[in-house]
Order: sequence, then structure tokens, then C-alpha cells
Amino acid sequence: MQGQLEELSETFQLPSLGNTEVLLANPSLVDSLVNGDSYSKPNTSSCQREDWPVLEKKDAFKTYSLKNCQDYPANKQDKIVLNQVLSLPSALDFLSEIVSKKLKGKKVIMFLDYDGTLAPIVDDPERAFLPEETKSALLKLIEVGVPVAVVSGRARRKIQQFVNIDALYYAGSHGFDICGPNGYIVPHQVAGDTLPVLGEAAEIIKEQIVEKYPGASMEDNILSKTLHYRRCSSNIVPELERKLDDILDCFPQLQKTYGKCVFEIRPKFDWDKGKAVEWLLSALAMNSPDVVPIYIGDDRTDEDAFRVVVNKGVAIVVAEESKYATFANFRLKDPFEVRQFLVHFWISQLENSAILPSCGNSL
Repeated sequence: MQGQLEELSETFQLPSLGNTEVLLANPSLVDSLVNGDSYSKPNTSSCQREDWPVLEKKDAFKTYSLKNCQDYPANKQDKIVLNQVLSLPSALDFLSEIVSKKLKGKKVIMFLDYDGTLAPIVDDPERAFLPEETKSALLKLIEVGVPVAVVSGRARRKIQQFVNIDALYYAGSHGFDICGPNGYIVPHQVAGDTLPVLGEAAEIIKEQIVEKYPGASMEDNILSKTLHYRRCSSNIVPELERKLDDILDCFPQLQKTYGKCVFEIRPKFDWDKGKAVEWLLSALAMNSPDVVPIYIGDDRTDEDAFRVVVNKGVAIVVAEESKYATFANFRLKDPFEVRQFLVHFWISQLENSAILPSCGNSL
């Protein structure tokens, strides 16, 4: 069986990746893995599916080479490939190969996270402004017919204020709240009935955490809440998290997820950035073989979206370094490289009219 990295090498003519380490994991364990837990290969001589349930949890992350699993009996739908972030090829270096081989003759839709992807991460989340050069790049993509969606954990209205481009699609609160171009509200807002519960929990978190732990702050994303601890002393974060867990134990309708120096408090529904991407692809009539989705994001919450697009599109993680495994198949270092990628991608659209996408259906 050809592994994903071998297929990638054939498709994009990458340098030899024979020694690149990846991890084949039981999909039921993937969420724990992405959240920082690690599992090693079971102590067997092969990679049979029946070995999955006995993957042992380890203190240190350990991987094994895909080349040792050529006899793996499962099909693509039965496995998940997690890549080491720093082993991924640069999306900038391989842009021409991506365009000429992956996107040739296809329509394209672009999904982008905001903080850490379009805009640099800053200490004050209220000052995470979009650079004018990046805004210009987004406008150029729209001009050549590429549908663009911003998918963020922040409130949709806040992201719209930061980006200020009416022609984009916006998915806020991790996809719980979606709208289309020119402010058209998509009739798909989940978890609205949890707003009173979220509000009650937020008040307690403010009283027992924000007001007592220096540096902690709460961001209201309407359909989710974000507890920031970037400004907190590192030695108080474990205690802060334990306190948050104690509070959330009283609210079984809510769940805690992880981001970059934040804890996200969300409704406990089967909905995330990946589900938002799937929903938008369906709503825009772009969930078909002739459409290639590109998703760029830097956060652990973006892994849900990477899982959705990686087998049929391009998943790009934004990271200079990371101890976590990722579902992405390419990497960019920072928001500056993201802007470079968008500009060069726009140029490629101008140069190669064969892959100019249509916008699909409007919402």
C-alpha cells in the first residue's frame, strides 16, 4: 500500500521522504493526540488494524516510519496519517507543483484561520489587526474568482470588523456562526440555545479566574468564550486550568478545548472548524471532485479542518516549530509567509487561466 507521504512525493516530486517519520493512529485516539497526548506503535511486527485499540500511551512522543507499514491492510478511510510539523515541505517552495499538478483544471476555494495565520498573534487580542498588504492579497484573490472564507474561533462580527471585506465568507466561534458575502446570514447557527448557559459559566469564570489570576482575560465570541492566559505567569497556568475544570464540571453542556495560550469554552456539540468547512463546501455546491479546498491555519483547533481537506485538497499548517503532530501536508512559517503564498497563488491564477475557479453557488 502506498502511504500518503509516498503519494505526495509522486504527485509533487518532493525530495526523498523515505526516512520521514509519521504516525499511523487509531482515528478514535486522534483527538487526544492532537491535544498533546502521545501514543506509540504497539509491540507487534506489523501494523494490523486490530492492533489499534491497544496503542500504549507514552510520556514522550514516539513515531515510526511509514515504510515499515507497507503491508498495512487498511484503505485510506481506515487510517489517519499524522506528520511531524518540521518535516513538512514548504507550501511556498512547492507552490508551482501544487498549482500544476494538484489544482490543474480544478476549481479552488480558500479557507483561512485569522489569528496567527492572516494576522500575527499579539498580547492584546483586541489589537490583532489585519496587515494592509494581506488584505490587498485577499482582495486580489476575490478579483480572480477564488471564494475565500475566514474560519476563526473569534466572534464572527469581530473577525468581520478586523478583515472588513464584504465579499468573504465568515465562520466565527469555531464555525458555530456562519455568514456569506455582503452580510447575508446563513440559516445555520448551531448551539444558540446554550447562550444562557455560556453566559452563566462566563460570569463565574470572570469572578473566580479573570479577577483573581493576573494576566488572565476573557473574550466573548458570542457562541463560545475564550480564556486567554498568554499574559499569565507560566507557573500559575496549571492551577488556573484546574480551576476552570472545576467550574465546567458544573456545566455538562459545555466543553473545554485548547488553543495557543487559550482555553476555549464551547457548547458540547459535534461541531468544529472541520464541520464548518464541510458545511460551506456543501452550501456552495463545491463538495465535488472538481473542487480543491485549501485550508491554512496555525492552531490546534484547525486540525479538525485539516482532516477534512487533506485527502482531497491542500492543508497548510502555519508554524515555525511545534511539538505536536499535524494532519497538514504542507507548512508555512508565519503570517508573512502566508501573505507571500496568497500573492504568489494569485499570480499563478493570472498566469494559468486553465485553473481559474468559478465561485460556485452563492449562499
